[in-house]
Amino acid sequence: MAFEDEESNKVAEFFKELSEQPRMLSPAVETTLRFDLEVDHEVENWHLRISRGTVRVRREPLPADCVVRTSKATFVELVTGRANLVTLTSRNQLAGTGDLEVLATFRKFLPGPAEARDPRYTHPRLSLGGR
Repeated sequence: MAFEDEESNKVAEFFKELSEQPRMLSPAVETTLRFDLEVDHEVENWHLRISRGTVRVRREPLPADCVVRTSKATFVELVTGRANLVTLTSRNQLAGTGDLEVLATFRKFLPGPAEARDPRYTHPRLSLGGR
């Protein structure tokens, strides 16, 4: 039960942050996306309206241009950078219907791999502030 609460917190935090921070997107991007997250034989719905660099999030099963279905645990792996969208799709751990190009827009909101490091901090010849 504690793990489920932790998952719920990470999902809620991700969507809260997504809705609070303006995004660098083309003004032409106008789309909707819904995530159906499965947990204990129930489904949590998260609906996103992406418009002019802003994201509005609602917890409703509203119609969307693209609908993505996965487990909540898998979604947590995705939004924490421990899993990759393309890999999850190819393994059938995440399935989308509708306009799948919307996922390319959503991918811009995801963190990089959890173990990724900025090469400027790890490679001596590229160090910040040095020569």
